[in-house]
Amino acid sequence: MAKNKREKIHFNFKILLTVLLIVTMPLLVFAVKNVSTQTSSHAMDNYPYYFSQHNSKWQRSTCDIQSYGCYPASLAMALKKFGLSGIDPLTVARDIGRGCKNGTNTYEANQAMRYVMEKGLHIYNVTGSKYSDIVVNGGKSFNYERAKDVIDSGGVILLGGCMKYFRTNNTLKDTPGLHAVLVINVNPNTHILTILDPTKEWGPRYFNGDDDIMNGCSNGNNGYYFAYSIARPE
Repeated sequence: MAKNKREKIHFNFKILLTVLLIVTMPLLVFAVKNVSTQTSSHAMDNYPYYFSQHNSKWQRSTCDIQSYGCYPASLAMALKKFGLSGIDPLTVARDIGRGCKNGTNTYEANQAMRYVMEKGLHIYNVTGSKYSDIVVNGGKSFNYERAKDVIDSGGVILLGGCMKYFRTNNTLKDTPGLHAVLVINVNPNTHILTILDPTKEWGPRYFNGDDDIMNGCSNGNNGYYFAYSIARPE
């Protein structure tokens, strides 16, 4: 008798569970289908200072930002992040001569540094051969603790090196090239850099500082190439 009662209760519980599943399944499907996706506009809400060098607004016959504008686009992002108005990749490229006259002429760094100082910010060259520097020119080493200090103090890092970058269809190239990006966060434990890549269609790129800096650039500039810390004056 007790056994039959237990079996009846168990049977009724299974029926109740089945009914609940039938009733709640449409609601569950609806909820899953209506989870907000991270579109381009949603992603960039957090990065209103992002610039894409592929944007047709920056292209001029005398200034090929799409092909050569990673440095001025990254520098423009840094300047805009600090609240400067009237800044875009084309303006920066023309002001420092980069991307307009000589393509990827990265030897105009001193002119860019003067330009940033004129805008009321500090820029420091942290490229060199000492361990205390963030990167070693032509090497694979990256000082994550030093870089984190820069970020934690309110700065950003303009970083260049041999790496893959995005095509206009937002897929990474198979082969690396000399490229510049803006570092906005550093995790010393995982060695992941959060960067804004001017060739990426939207959102941040999570860059492995050990693996994503490469050899194989056709111009011979392998590894890291330069790093500049940009911050407000103390």
